[in-house]
Amino acid sequence: MSYIQIVTEKCWVSNNSDSDWPARLVLIRNTCPADLSVRIRSDTKDSNGGFSFHVSKDYADMGQLYIHCKLGLCTNDPARAQGNLKVVRMADICIS
Repeated sequence: MSYIQIVTEKCWVSNNSDSDWPARLVLIRNTCPADLSVRIRSDTKDSNGGFSFHVSKDYADMGQLYIHCKLGLCTNDPARAQGNLKVVRMADICIS
């Protein structure tokens, strides 16, 4: 069965709404948790997913924080891999 899935490639926290601002904390890197507190969930039943992470007192004291994410489109069918669509085996995507 082939399908297209949205995958979270990278997420980071900064104290600026501009995604080019330096990251204060990288949460997800190469689809995998980059911080020990990150938990990635995937619900294969309806293809919903998400992640959670712990906000320490240090970050809470910084005031308003922004979460930025880079998403990607993936497929397991090489015939559909055109443009920005990447071929990825679902076993290669991190799920914790």
